[in-house]
Amino acid sequence: MNDLYALLSEKLPAELKPLLQDFDEICSTKAAYESEDAFISGFIAGFRYLMGEVAYSDELNFYK
Repeated sequence: MNDLYALLSEKLPAELKPLLQDFDEICSTKAAYESEDAFISGFIAGFRYLMGEVAYSDELNFYK
């Protein structure tokens, strides 16, 4: 990807290079937010699963 970005940057006229840099920055930010979202969703799903396992285990039954 870095090679393609460098190649595109070389071929673009000088007035379009800032636009490419802005686009790259926005794509990176979007990817970071999406991965953060996935991490949080996975963490919550895992927490709910573990709480369900603990709640219904014989040693720690919260609903007794």
